Amino acid sequence: MKKYPLREQWDKWGKSVPLKNNAKPSCDAGANGGLTHHLRFRNVQKRRMDLACALSRLHEIYLADLKREVSQRYSDKFLAFVGNSVVKEWPLKDFPFISEAAGNVINKEFPRINISTDILGVERCQMPSNLSKQLKQHLHYEHWTPIAFFRDTFKMRNSVIGKAEFYDLLCKYYRVVWVTKDENQRLDREKFRSYRPIDAYTQLNPPIRILHIGLWQQLYRDTPFEPSQFPLKDQGANI
Repeated sequence: MKKYPLREQWDKWGKSVPLKNNAKPSCDAGANGGLTHHLRFRNVQKRRMDLACALSRLHEIYLADLKREVSQRYSDKFLAFVGNSVVKEWPLKDFPFISEAAGNVINKEFPRINISTDILGVERCQMPSNLSKQLKQHLHYEHWTPIAFFRDTFKMRNSVIGKAEFYDLLCKYYRVVWVTKDENQRLDREKFRSYRPIDAYTQLNPPIRILHIGLWQQLYRDTPFEPSQFPLKDQGANI
């Protein structure tokens, strides 16, 4: 059987390439072992730019498939893939915040943990595995805007959404927050799981309040992000 060159090369290796899933990207290493929150968020935004490029191309594929009518290749499974596998699982694009109530739980259960340096803006995969597991026992990792929103944009527009628009949507609305189990249950009771108004946190009684609200307001300001603020020519995603 004739083999393609890449298959021949892989056979010569004799094993698959081991992955270092917990390795920190060089841009996140920073001087003296750490980055400021703003620089860390900047790196997150660069990765969201790459995600925006992928989403725009996937939307193009989705719309082209709709035009095939009787010979469509995909169904709503494609949209489920976009939401659950692409948006949700895209690596290192989260910048987690913490609710005030969750902060109280952390201070009580983990008094040696520094919330500002060990949890704020730190993805679960970049935490020590024991810390991530312990947090999940007491808290819930909550998407401020449900993932369904980013999936449903594919159905809301009949023309291809450009990468710049997807980038702005991600910069503005993709946010994650560590909340308490009770706060998550109260969101569910209000049926705010897959759809919710923009002010869902404040509609609850008592409301969910964000710790480090000043930084939250700085990073997620009301005016859309301007991609030109970031020199991203080295990312291969020129928006």
